[in-house]
Amino acid sequence: MKVVVMGLDGACWRLLDPWIASGELPHLAKLRQRSLWGDLISQLPPVTCPNWKCYSTGQNPGKLGVYWWQMIDRDKRKIKVPNSLSFHGKDYWEYLSKNGKRVAVINMPTTFPPSPVNGYFISGHPIPDAENQNYTYPVSLKQKLYQRYNYRIYPQSKVCRKSTLETPEIQDTLRLIDVRFETAYDLLVEHDLDFVHVTTFDINVLQHFFWSGEQTLEGWKRIDQHIQRFMDLGVVLILMSDHGSAPIDFTFNINVWLQKHGYLRIHKDKLKDWQFVSHSQPGKEELIDWENSQAVATSQGPVYILKHPSQPDYEKLRQELMRKLSEVKNPETGEPIAERVYLREELYHGPYLDQAPDLLVQFRDGYDIKDRMDGTELFTQPQHWRAGNARNGMWVLYDPNASYSPTKIEGVNIIDLAPTILELFNLSKPENMDGQSIFDKF
Repeated sequence: MKVVVMGLDGACWRLLDPWIASGELPHLAKLRQRSLWGDLISQLPPVTCPNWKCYSTGQNPGKLGVYWWQMIDRDKRKIKVPNSLSFHGKDYWEYLSKNGKRVAVINMPTTFPPSPVNGYFISGHPIPDAENQNYTYPVSLKQKLYQRYNYRIYPQSKVCRKSTLETPEIQDTLRLIDVRFETAYDLLVEHDLDFVHVTTFDINVLQHFFWSGEQTLEGWKRIDQHIQRFMDLGVVLILMSDHGSAPIDFTFNINVWLQKHGYLRIHKDKLKDWQFVSHSQPGKEELIDWENSQAVATSQGPVYILKHPSQPDYEKLRQELMRKLSEVKNPETGEPIAERVYLREELYHGPYLDQAPDLLVQFRDGYDIKDRMDGTELFTQPQHWRAGNARNGMWVLYDPNASYSPTKIEGVNIIDLAPTILELFNLSKPENMDGQSIFDKF
């Protein structure tokens, strides 16, 4: 038996269903008609980091020690960008490798630097200065990929909101979508592998900038062709995403809100030297007036209280922030921006709970929470992205030799996939995995 997982960053039925109904994605439509499938619930926050590692370990972030693209150390007053070495936990393909299975892992985010496996490993985003890094195992694989596919981690030019289907950056992005799956197919067939995981992160980039525009549709049409190629091999085929997506109507600037309510102070004289570029950009920690601040937030929901839980006013402050953030309403619509505000212990458990954000704002679809510290407006119109992240992604499990009927299964969480894949290979779920096999749910 051979198993292939197609990781489709940001994919969701909300986007795909209309295209399936109109006949734009015939192979995905056919696949779903023959499969177990449903929504895939991500861990909160519904973000690439940490959800890809939640998927591969079957564990909640409290056991991994990473909760978002930035790790805020309140004691040292430092902000660190995690890489693969920052995560605790064991990926399920390590168990496959240990049990003699030949595997390949291709382009999954948050996997740099690469890990040795019984087979091949190609790291995915983020990789600083990617073309000058060793992002493959074995190291010699990188040059072979470049020579055969012109394999790159990133397009040579960045996609922006003005990019059209004909512009070079879109064409290069579409080419890289093809390259990921061509690489996976060739490694599987030419090296007689037992298991392949391959992610396209680029489709999520297209969805962010264009949502259901022609650029995104073209990306999905290419994915649809690769679905058929893998089906033709007779493999067990799993499609899954790390989170879903939804159009953005408003941006909420949470650190501006914290400043206006006296919880966060910044060194405004340093703002002129700082402008947000990316999550991995240094310098944000220097903007925070740590001595006179009580809380700071990242984008997409996490809120950190800058007091130790042992301090007597910590819990009072946490409850106050939870209540006030729950009451924040959009002045145009009158609706709350938060679906719910969670205490960290309501979401996470494990040895690294103390590193978790103290609160997590689960924002409603249609809102994007940004961590910018400049400006005075709480609500702004989206400037770059047309779509943001949502909690419900998607999954499909197709086994051409299975006896079960096609079924939509509710309540599947991203941490359920690791034990499911191990069960396909007749391997028991390790005790430290939080997820439950999908086969136990129907």
